[in-house]
Amino acid sequence: MATKPVRALLITSNGAGMGHLSRMLAVALAAGPGADATLLSLSVALPTVTAHGLAGEYCPSTERRFMPDHLWHRYLRRRLVALAEEIDAQVVAFDGVAPYPGLIASRRHLSAVPMVWIRRGMWRPGVNDHQLAKSALFDLIIEPGDLAAAGDCGPTAGRGDAQRVPPITQVDVIDRPGRPVAAAELGIDPDRPTALVTLGTGLTGDVVGPGGVAVAALLEDRRWQVCVTRSTIAEHAVPVIDPTRVIELRDVYPLARYLGVFDAVVSSAGYNAVHEFLPAGLPTLLIANTATRTDDQVARAQWLADAGLALSALPDDLAAIAGSARMLSDDAVRGDLAASCAALPAARRTGGAAAAARLVMAQPAIGARPVTMSQRLGWLGSAAREEVKRLIGPGATELARTVLGRPPSGGIRHRLSVALTGSGSDAAAAPEVRRLVFGESIPAEQIAAGPVIEHLLAGSSAIYRAARLDIIHDAYRVVDQPKS
Repeated sequence: MATKPVRALLITSNGAGMGHLSRMLAVALAAGPGADATLLSLSVALPTVTAHGLAGEYCPSTERRFMPDHLWHRYLRRRLVALAEEIDAQVVAFDGVAPYPGLIASRRHLSAVPMVWIRRGMWRPGVNDHQLAKSALFDLIIEPGDLAAAGDCGPTAGRGDAQRVPPITQVDVIDRPGRPVAAAELGIDPDRPTALVTLGTGLTGDVVGPGGVAVAALLEDRRWQVCVTRSTIAEHAVPVIDPTRVIELRDVYPLARYLGVFDAVVSSAGYNAVHEFLPAGLPTLLIANTATRTDDQVARAQWLADAGLALSALPDDLAAIAGSARMLSDDAVRGDLAASCAALPAARRTGGAAAAARLVMAQPAIGARPVTMSQRLGWLGSAAREEVKRLIGPGATELARTVLGRPPSGGIRHRLSVALTGSGSDAAAAPEVRRLVFGESIPAEQIAAGPVIEHLLAGSSAIYRAARLDIIHDAYRVVDQPKS
């Protein structure tokens, strides 16, 4: 008799790019028919991933400023618990570097459901260390392998609390067409040498200056054409300085599908980029984003360069960027880099998505660990902090943050006044009232930058819809509702 698929709720933080979402997509795809996975993501890029067949809901992060911070953690906890109950989740997995208080508080209500933290390493030293105290509140911690792990000097290095797997990447789990087909799908000439320049979303760090310099240097060799990426969530993008030889790849996802068409890459040194391009043997110039909150891209890029696996330059050293980009047009340089990457043992390059999927989907059979007093106190502590913030309000909460030496939250101080409408409505609200769109089918551009969004899982039950309406009324000041 066939085994029923494991019902898994996969949660991702918002981040500054698509790394958390991409890893979770890789895990879900690797699990295949063994999992019935649903995504709950704080990233506005969620529609890009759900377009590939996964069910999911978008949940606005605190950075959207839809509600005061002191209400948001309670809101997240209620959203998470309601969705877990709607899909009857058997396991919950979170990919991010900061387990939110609302996530931790949800364990009081989901104590029988195992919870997994997919915790990438390579944290910047002295940054975010306090989050590691939450490790004991999870049933399992999975650490995706990092090619530069030997250069990791951050707080997760050397900890013995994680199950380590090879790098988690989409390269293992998606079909990749040959060069002619990939080139045709992207609209580029398959017979010309092709470089890819992809430096991220611009949400943190400069991509325009370094990217423009890299593109210009690559174009000095008249043989080459250059592709530059731009995503829905991008605030800035690498400029298209010569439309005859520079092709903008807008919202091409997953990019890993098209690796066979590129001969060289200029990339950020983020986890996903490194573990897609280098294991594929692509000669790569890494330009570390020095503005990331937690990810130590500088250390990763430097270690890989020292190991002969990539070239490296800092984003403010434009001369070094130009020089290194020119080197990528040298056949001998590219050959050496490709050979070094090909020499990596297979266990360091591939297999992480499948390994992580097996670990996550095995958790329901193992069961949640017995609740310890330490865990119970941790859950109660998160719930108590959430309730205290709600009771004392934003003013006193900000004062407490100041006394504790923490930066201001920067959020709004009062509940938003909203007019509740369906996803198919374009009705205007009064100037002092924000339009809140509540529905299953919400255009990606509205999720990214539009009205207040309350996204609903497709095919939701009436009970779940009612629960979500109750959550909306708790988080916002609803001044009117659509007429039936």
